[in-house]
This record gives sequence, C-alpha cells and structure tokens, in this order.
Amino acid sequence: NALSYHPGRDSYLLSLGHLEVIYEIDRSSGDVLQRFSADQVISGSGWTFQHDPNWTQDETLLLVSHEDGATWAREYSVDSGLQEVWSQPGIESGFLGQTRRLSNGNTLINYGGKGVIREVTPDGDIVWEIEAALGSWFGNVVLTDALFSL
Repeated sequence: NALSYHPGRDSYLLSLGHLEVIYEIDRSSGDVLQRFSADQVISGSGWTFQHDPNWTQDETLLLVSHEDGATWAREYSVDSGLQEVWSQPGIESGFLGQTRRLSNGNTLINYGGKGVIREVTPDGDIVWEIEAALGSWFGNVVLTDALFSL
C-alpha cells in the first residue's frame, strides 16, 4: 500500500498493509534487508493495516496504524527488536494516512480518510489542525517551509 525511498539508507520501504508486513529493500540489488511485522513488536503496541512507513532522522520507523476504525501514529525503534517509542492516540478514520517527523521535532499526521491534518509535539499537544469539508480526505501531504504566491 506504500513505497518510499530513503536516500540516506539507499533503500525502499515497501508496506503491505493487508499482510501487516514492511520490507526494507536495497535500491541497488533489490535484496530484502529487513522484514518488519506487527507480531515482531516486543514492547508497546503493534500495528494493524499500516500505511506509509518511513524512516526518521533518528533511524526509527514511523507509520500510521488503523485500529478498530481509528488511525494512530506509531513510532518504533528497530535496533534491538521492534519497540514502540512513541504514539499519538487515534481518531476515527479507516484508511490512508501518513506521518512525517518535522525538523523541529514535531510530527505531521495526516488522518487520511477523516480529512484531518495535525502537527503534534513529542508530548502529543496539538500545534495546529486543519479539517477538510465532510466527505473530503487527504491522500499525500507535504509540509513546506515556503509560501508561494500566484
């Protein structure tokens, strides 16, 4: 359900949501470097029908998880087995979504099917939020530092 490239690792993360599996694949060789699955999580909560996993600058795995009709943001350390190191409680949304760690340490969360985007602090406080009109949703969100005028 998602494929993302990480230049620093020169690898792709391939997410297979229905299988609850994420593969890290070497760009040059196509070899599978690592396989992550929800049942490998040794501390914290696992994920369900994950979407759009990505590596943070700290080499942790950040993703959204769809659990009981809600979309959660979850972050995992992978150094000594999968361990949840951060999460943001879910809001009602059954599909899509994404998370990105921002340069200021906050996290941008797109709650996909709900049509809500939030920036949250590491403590989970909401910095700002935007909500689309009823029936609208966001597929892919990129926060830019520049404002453009027409």
